[in-house]
Amino acid sequence: MSWPTSNPPQQQPPSAAYHQSGSTSDMGSDEFSSDESYSRSAGTNHSPRPGQHASGYGSPSSPSSPPKASHSSASSSISSASSFSDHAAPPPAYQAGPSTGGGVNGGGDMAPPPAYDAGVAGAGGGKGNGSAPAKVPAAVTKHLSCPLVMATGGSMFGIDAVDVMVECHIATAVVTVRAAFVNVGKSAVDAAFLMPKDPEATVSAAQVQIGRDRVLETLVLPNEEANAIKEEQDRLVGQANGGGASGAGNPYSLGGSGSARAEGDSEDAVLQRLMTNPFVFVMPFTNVPAGETVVVTVTYLEDLDVEAGAFVLRVPLAVPEHLLLRGSVREAINIGVTINAGTPSSSWGSASHVMHVESESESHIVLSLDKNSGPVSNRDFEISYSVWNKDIVASLLVEDGDGAAYDPRPSFSLFVAPPAMDELAGTFRRNIVFVVDRSGSMGGSPMRSALEAVRSGLDSLTPYDMFNIIAFDSELAVHSQAMVAATPESCEAAKAWLNTVDARGLTDIESPLRFAEKMLSDVAGLAFVFLVTDGAVSNERQICSTRTKRSHIRYFTMGIGPYCNMYFLKQLAILGRGYSARVFAASEIEPQMKRLLAIASVPVLADVSLAVAGTDVEVYPEPVPDLYCGAPIVVSGKYTGELPRVLKLTGRTPSGEFRTLAVTATRSAYVPVSRIFASSDWCI
Repeated sequence: MSWPTSNPPQQQPPSAAYHQSGSTSDMGSDEFSSDESYSRSAGTNHSPRPGQHASGYGSPSSPSSPPKASHSSASSSISSASSFSDHAAPPPAYQAGPSTGGGVNGGGDMAPPPAYDAGVAGAGGGKGNGSAPAKVPAAVTKHLSCPLVMATGGSMFGIDAVDVMVECHIATAVVTVRAAFVNVGKSAVDAAFLMPKDPEATVSAAQVQIGRDRVLETLVLPNEEANAIKEEQDRLVGQANGGGASGAGNPYSLGGSGSARAEGDSEDAVLQRLMTNPFVFVMPFTNVPAGETVVVTVTYLEDLDVEAGAFVLRVPLAVPEHLLLRGSVREAINIGVTINAGTPSSSWGSASHVMHVESESESHIVLSLDKNSGPVSNRDFEISYSVWNKDIVASLLVEDGDGAAYDPRPSFSLFVAPPAMDELAGTFRRNIVFVVDRSGSMGGSPMRSALEAVRSGLDSLTPYDMFNIIAFDSELAVHSQAMVAATPESCEAAKAWLNTVDARGLTDIESPLRFAEKMLSDVAGLAFVFLVTDGAVSNERQICSTRTKRSHIRYFTMGIGPYCNMYFLKQLAILGRGYSARVFAASEIEPQMKRLLAIASVPVLADVSLAVAGTDVEVYPEPVPDLYCGAPIVVSGKYTGELPRVLKLTGRTPSGEFRTLAVTATRSAYVPVSRIFASSDWCI
């Protein structure tokens, strides 16, 4: 099946990689250790609202993450329970119990594997011509490259159509994937929808339609209710297995001895492992008759990365052509994009596909896939649009409240875009302390990769910077008792010192943070702590409460693997006006450290504050982050009363002077401001 889409008129394809608004113009497998393998790392994202945790299928959470702390009970997550129009719930084999620590489930004897590579799905596939459906190899292969439906026996459904609709609102993307699949086998099967996603993406809605009459939908529930449902499901599954724990004797459950089945024991084990993979959204369903069509619609939100002065979004869309029922990518794929850039004269580009301009005005662009200029690329979709300007540019969008909404208050969104690096008159001196976990759990490739990441960090320093290094377990090892100038000689000496650091002992994060803060107590310039750890923290509230008293220090945090307490690391980054990243592959530690360092490399405004006089305002994030060339500021909020027509944004420049920007509020014509605010309040 397919859906009506607007076909662009025939025209010459755009010749430039970027187009000015207003003119015409692997996820590879990687190993931490011999028994722990993970997929690629998450992208760097500004920290979500404190307390976010994983919920639903295929999304890990920190084992010690408390329930989400939010501004109201509107806090919600996608429940692993579903609403079924035919009153048929998924069988116990697919039910997800309570999230227990990064998806490794129970005793921790099975790490999330690399996901299944649809592009090399094996023999017998054909193109929906009545031949046997494609089979999943017993051994899990490299990566999931696009949305797919897989039956429990390992056979793949044929792909009839895939529509991707993207809405980019300032720094947030709302992506809706709607795909039609057909059971090309000869019998009814149970199956699951598999969609690759960034672990930081927030799935907000999902629906499966089987035939004409059967519809399965997710429920958006408050966290407390969703957790209660999961616990009840886990209890019922345990009873179905003879009263034992949910994983006992159930090869599909997310816990117990069944999780330890060796790769290749059966093709069903592939699905079991995918359900614990943080890079895959999984939605199972049952009893799909032979020849039946299944339509899946999933909407998710994702913060956009900034690369070379542009926001960038990538959507996995490399389709295995042997599964196509229509014979070609051109017939099966449709893409639509709406860009609301938030600033005027924004340029856009797609490095993957030729796009046609449907309409264009200042800061608002509508695009569609151009099918009239040649073959359609069969690859991941990428869209980008510019961030940098000649000077700091700020815009403030407001939206009236909705009396029928759960939170009827009006909303606003403030966007501050930085200038290009070559437009800056000066920069801040930086003082950086690298704090690296060397506890026993970091042994092997995580430790080696973390130390290599610090070496890369040393290479990124300038002679104007100061630095130090702390390695910690239950004890501290310090490179120097005082901050060191980042000369070539001192950086080489620090690299030699890193060769002496080995994994050992337990984890005590509080002590190294106190030591770093003491070093940074009276430095000139900006103070940064880069924290790298794989550990869980039990006293995160106490640690974060203490950090609020050290407001001059910027915290950039990196969590490694499924067991780290990302709630703590994200909250610490928010309180410290910084950013956080999470990695699931040892080989991604160094690249993600480089990305965090790149963000912090060129601060533009520090100690940024937003003055809103005479109005009761709730703002996220709080405090407002610093402005960097590599990271624009996006602040969203709700307010009661009258919002002043002009807000004042103040920040400290590298010269030490304070600069104030008067930002005039305008009514939002295209950007769903309340949705941007709500997106920070949803869980993965």
